[in-house]
Amino acid sequence: MPTEGLQKGVAVLMTANQTYALPSGGIQLSWQSAAGSDMLASNDNSTFFSIGVSAANEVKTVFTSALFIKTATANTTVVAKAAQSSVLWNDPTSRIFGRAANVINSLVTVVSRQVGPVDTSFRGSCYCNVLSGTTYAMVAVIRFTDESGTTGTRIITMMTGGLVTTMQNADGNPRTYSGLSEQVRAKAGTTISIEIVGTVTNVTYNFEGFLEAVGSN
Repeated sequence: MPTEGLQKGVAVLMTANQTYALPSGGIQLSWQSAAGSDMLASNDNSTFFSIGVSAANEVKTVFTSALFIKTATANTTVVAKAAQSSVLWNDPTSRIFGRAANVINSLVTVVSRQVGPVDTSFRGSCYCNVLSGTTYAMVAVIRFTDESGTTGTRIITMMTGGLVTTMQNADGNPRTYSGLSEQVRAKAGTTISIEIVGTVTNVTYNFEGFLEAVGSN
């Protein structure tokens, strides 16, 4: 089946298991389906890895520098936009950085990459600037599969006057949160990401994060 190219800003109803080529450069990718979709990405149109899973009817948004995408879920609508509010830099052998600006009432994944052919240790952290908000309880996490094959998350502890694991406040005032460094060991061939989880009912924020491979011995 030939690869179809996506155009920036044009919504496309994806065919299940059809491969689509992404526009070049950093891309903000959003998708939605009635059943929920696991979006797979690739840099070589051969080896694919998950960059995010949407819940039923959820609009999932991630930032990626991958070249191809596909999903097994039919009737998934996808839109690729230039990541104008995101700065992406990617060295596939060592580190990747991502930033999302002016995120409104939405969960984001700013970093997502595939682990190489051997188990690898990663160091990661993040920064969040809450511009305004009265109803939110956000947690920054590293999502990964450990060397024993167990999938889970590592919560990134944030510093904002004191140490917290949940970013929340009801007074509407701006706040900044700086993440402490976390180190994890990820299984070969799996996906590792930094993302925001939790409640985002009424909040606008900037969020950035990085992952750096520090060793695979």
